[in-house]
Amino acid sequence: MYVRFLRSGADDIYTYTGRSQPEWLSFQAAASKGGWIWEHPIEEGWPYELLTRRRFPRPGDLDVPAPTRSFLSPL
Repeated sequence: MYVRFLRSGADDIYTYTGRSQPEWLSFQAAASKGGWIWEHPIEEGWPYELLTRRRFPRPGDLDVPAPTRSFLSPL
């Protein structure tokens, strides 16, 4: 499970390995993504890795393929 945190500066992408599809679906359905992250990975102590910290292009900044644009777009 990859989670991108949008920041005013550099964005962070964290990986949570070994997560289940129901967890991912629960995250997608959450009204507050930040609240869900706080309640589950943070409070439950899921192991994670900080994959990267940098500014990613915003959709519209570049002509990028649709799947990439979808990943870069906030939900």
